[in-house]
Amino acid sequence: MTFVVGIAVLRHLGPEGNAELSNVVATVALFATLAKLGLDNVVLREVADRPGESARTIGQFMILRLAASIATVSCLIYFAELVFPGKPMPVVLIAAALVLIQASDLGLLWCQGLRLLQFTSIVMIAVVLVSAAVKIVLILTGATYVAFLVLLIADLVVAGMAMNIGALRFRPRGGGVPPAGVRITSVPEVGYSLAISVVTVAYFSFDAVVLPRLMPLEEAGRFLAAKSLVDGASAIGGSFTVALFPFLVAARNRSGQALDEVFEASLTVAAYLGLAMAGALILGYFLVIDTVLGSRFHGIGGAIVCLALGMALFFQAGLIDSRLTIHRRVGTVLVKAVLALALKAAMIIGLGQSLTPTVIAVTTIVSAYAATLAVTYFALPAMFWSQTRSLSPTRLIPAVNTLRGLR
Repeated sequence: MTFVVGIAVLRHLGPEGNAELSNVVATVALFATLAKLGLDNVVLREVADRPGESARTIGQFMILRLAASIATVSCLIYFAELVFPGKPMPVVLIAAALVLIQASDLGLLWCQGLRLLQFTSIVMIAVVLVSAAVKIVLILTGATYVAFLVLLIADLVVAGMAMNIGALRFRPRGGGVPPAGVRITSVPEVGYSLAISVVTVAYFSFDAVVLPRLMPLEEAGRFLAAKSLVDGASAIGGSFTVALFPFLVAARNRSGQALDEVFEASLTVAAYLGLAMAGALILGYFLVIDTVLGSRFHGIGGAIVCLALGMALFFQAGLIDSRLTIHRRVGTVLVKAVLALALKAAMIIGLGQSLTPTVIAVTTIVSAYAATLAVTYFALPAMFWSQTRSLSPTRLIPAVNTLRGLR
């Protein structure tokens, strides 16, 4: 339902309105990442390792991130003309509110660390359905992209409150002791995590932030529409990789062999989930979506095919980063992220006037694949071959059974 509503929103806003909305959302994501201080995976690990002390842990991280959020928002408002050239002050203030809420709220991470997956799903489904209904009303009333930004604030506030209340209600009582060999957060780790988060978000936000400055707004909006469709379809896979993090931590705590089994099973399921969703999206686009979007979005089929085929890599890359984080190989994650961003920026800036939605999509997939495969092959050959083995069809059913047995 939400995917269908997303298509309706694209049609309603058109390429230019979609480019404006995507630009604000992507810029907010970049500033929110700075304010998060790269602590997401650290919070997940600490809550998963010591669920009985999770309320205190979340409180400490929340205070830290709230302070960072206020400082970041102050900078955003002060440099508003540089960050959001030509946009009215109400849009800047809405963006500031989004940064503050996204960065300081830890409800989702708390629930994921406690493995409250069913509760998290119920909350997200409820919020998404209500939001979809409101979006339909906004479309019918001819609302601009600013109204959709305000709705995003409401979505985040409601979901955050529900998840914090749920985690507080269902958290286990009693302390927990980290297993031998597990260190609590260190300053270098946080520094690496922050750098990784900023570079990763910069990679995914690059298109919405930079393309409107390099090419006509309408052309940028057409590519961003293709990216939006693929991002909407890949949301399930992204949630899948994040939800598996606590189970990878638990497997690590049992033994190295248990971690290898869960990790390889996860890679296989992620790959085939990505391929299945890619096939469904490509088929749906050429049969239905292209006609529904209308003539203003014609010609984005090539971009959708390229981006959709990259979903399997996107899902696997999230799992690879999770395992590297568990083993505290954050330096390797940073190298991969920097390499991907550098390759993409160099290709897009170098192509200049030759940029089209399909060309941009190809640069996105090539840079991501090249960075991931190069880093795993040269620095972590065992993980590279795990990725290779995960594509074998004979591994799919055993992998599904392995994941079904997780508790």
